[in-house]
Amino acid sequence: MLNIVIVDDEEIIRLGLEKMIGKLSGDYRVVGSFEDGEEALAALEGLEPRADLIITDIKMPYMDGLSFIELLRAREPELPCIILSGYNDFEYARRAIQSGVDDYMLKPVDMQELSAMLAKLAERQARRRENAERREESVRERKAGEREARLRRLLAGDGDGEGLALPEAGQGAVLVFRASNPLVQESLLNYLHALKDPVREVVVMQDGLLAAVLALPGGEKTQQQRALRAVSLRVMDHLQNRSGGFLAIGECLVGAQGGAGGAAGAVKGGGVNGVGSAGSVVAGSASSAGSASAAGRVSVAGGTDGFGGGSGAGSAGSAGSAGSAGSAGSADNTAGTANAAGWGRAYRDALAASRHSFCAERGSAVQLAADLPPKAEPWKLNAPTLEEQFKTACEMLDLQAIKAALPRFFAEAEQGKAGYDEVIHLAGHLFYTLATKIEGFLDALQELQEAAFDFHQRAGALYALRDVQEWLISLAEQVVMALEPGRSAGGKRVIEKAKAWIQEHYREEIELTALSEAVFLNASYFSFLFKRETGQTITEYVTQVRMTKAKEYLKERLDLKAYQVGEMVGYADGIYFNKLFKKTVGVTPQQYRNQTFGG
Repeated sequence: MLNIVIVDDEEIIRLGLEKMIGKLSGDYRVVGSFEDGEEALAALEGLEPRADLIITDIKMPYMDGLSFIELLRAREPELPCIILSGYNDFEYARRAIQSGVDDYMLKPVDMQELSAMLAKLAERQARRRENAERREESVRERKAGEREARLRRLLAGDGDGEGLALPEAGQGAVLVFRASNPLVQESLLNYLHALKDPVREVVVMQDGLLAAVLALPGGEKTQQQRALRAVSLRVMDHLQNRSGGFLAIGECLVGAQGGAGGAAGAVKGGGVNGVGSAGSVVAGSASSAGSASAAGRVSVAGGTDGFGGGSGAGSAGSAGSAGSAGSAGSADNTAGTANAAGWGRAYRDALAASRHSFCAERGSAVQLAADLPPKAEPWKLNAPTLEEQFKTACEMLDLQAIKAALPRFFAEAEQGKAGYDEVIHLAGHLFYTLATKIEGFLDALQELQEAAFDFHQRAGALYALRDVQEWLISLAEQVVMALEPGRSAGGKRVIEKAKAWIQEHYREEIELTALSEAVFLNASYFSFLFKRETGQTITEYVTQVRMTKAKEYLKERLDLKAYQVGEMVGYADGIYFNKLFKKTVGVTPQQYRNQTFGG
């Protein structure tokens, strides 16, 4: 909508312009009409909606058009102006244009001229608005980026938090979320931004984790626990409604009186059955969270940073039937705002709680985790017989034996209370065995992946031991199934069937999905198998078949022109067929026909 103000001492001119503008388009409207520049200047400052364009006469009493425009330019330099002038004012109007007026019209105003001029200015105004919005958006993004960088530094323990909306009194907390699905992370990020109370700041950390700074009420530790638990339940409810996701929650409290406690655990999507005592949540079951391919999963852990001068250690509360207790850590704070080290410790507590719940059973109650047990010796795999059996299964390409062995390794890790790092190390060890004992494993894996495969990146995106296990089994299954047919006569039969299908359908536009469905294989595996068995890509083989048929038509069907031959072998574009034929055969279709008949 272009909002227009008219300034002219002649009422008949003002009314005439209003009427003309009203007839032109619903995109234009007159929002003000004044008889001299002085009156217009006084009114424009408070005018709503604001003017987008001024149409003003040059000669008016009290304040003429040029004086009005000069004063207006000082206040609003970007506001477009059109001047109206009589025939005798033409040179005057030209000087006005040189002074920065956008355009001018001679009286009497021509309807078509007015229409063209308004359309041009409306388009220019739209571009200005778009540019202004882009500039504003750029500034917002830059400020948001700077704010996120400050928060990352604060949680890393080397920033002062200046400019951040940190809690000033009572209790601060950090929640950490790990999402295996980018869509779930985005949904969670938007949801946390909307939770103004108690969420103060949200940021994606360098390692891909999502961290949120919370403000908790001061006073009793039970109040703070209830506040943290309420946030956890709201997050669970949000994710369960959208993704059926798995949730691991960690909470640790450092109260103003020096007591500390915390919780971390796992809650499976599908509904919360009940809430236990301080720091406990009991989860229900959901089939959608039972496999690694569920819509999305998030692990959440929390650490808190107390305010009010207290620090120390105390016993933790219970967590329903799954509770445990132990020593607790603390975080020091200055009055009003936590120091960098305090927030850094809170973030590390949350991260540790998240990893502590890495081996938790899906659907278990929340357990105390800020009081983590003393760090034991790192867990190491000690199952030589199982390892030998696994190596043999890989060498024999025995998929059933491989799938049976992998869960046993992870059961060993679970029984040994392995931590996050130990489980990822175990997965890396098993992946290395698969890669070195199965001939062609890495080549097949690369063919099956849509992008370059990075083991540590993929494994690091998983949030629970069960997911790492299922992911590795799925990976092994895909590769072994891709390799098995190629090592058997069955694989050769599949390729022969595919070739026959191509021979029958070469005139049509051949799509990989249709071809792979014809031989009952998925597209990525079929592409890999075809290249392995024939040494050609599917595209290369289709081109070969079509060129062979084209040469036959060129020799046998002299009534057909070259482009018609191209159409008969599946190329609707004659120019493309001509180029491809020359690239493949070495000569153009016409040259090939001439050579064949000695021409």
